[in-house]
Amino acid sequence: VNVLVINKAAKGETAQTLRFYSNRQLVFTTQVSTGVETVEHVSGFSRFFRRLGRGALYSHWRHTTRGYYVIKRVYGADYRSGENNFHMPYAMFFNDVHGLAVHQVPPDLKGGEQAGINALGHRASSGCVRVNKDQVIQIHDAVVAADQGDIPVIDSKTGLQTVDQFGKPEFSKGYRSIVIVEED
Repeated sequence: VNVLVINKAAKGETAQTLRFYSNRQLVFTTQVSTGVETVEHVSGFSRFFRRLGRGALYSHWRHTTRGYYVIKRVYGADYRSGENNFHMPYAMFFNDVHGLAVHQVPPDLKGGEQAGINALGHRASSGCVRVNKDQVIQIHDAVVAADQGDIPVIDSKTGLQTVDQFGKPEFSKGYRSIVIVEED
């Protein structure tokens, strides 16, 4: 089992970091960029031009939600988002409600990949967790190697396994990898 602990805090010793554990051992700690924690306002004028190009058509929060998650979907180096065709190499989706994933710093950022690398350690994304290429490939390979199967359904607020109406533990299909997003 793999565990990714992401600290989305703006300041502090462990702010904007990801700790990657595999088989109960800390493998590495690395800087990340999480959501900027603001609202992106899309006006009528901007919406008109976005219909012709890229980007969200409506105002939305750009934050990384705290909680406990299981990685549900994993993609390779060529993955692009369905919303705006944004390049998200090695995307590992952990929050489908908000479309959040851990992925490589995108090469098609304004200012190029180097601008994204320079932003690591600071809030800079629309909510996803951006990771440097070498570390994200290592995480991706470990998640894929851990394979898929029946995994406990986790309450995103408490981290506890959910139970059905009869008190029986619930399971679903997913990767044997857990993501914990904290802010402290």
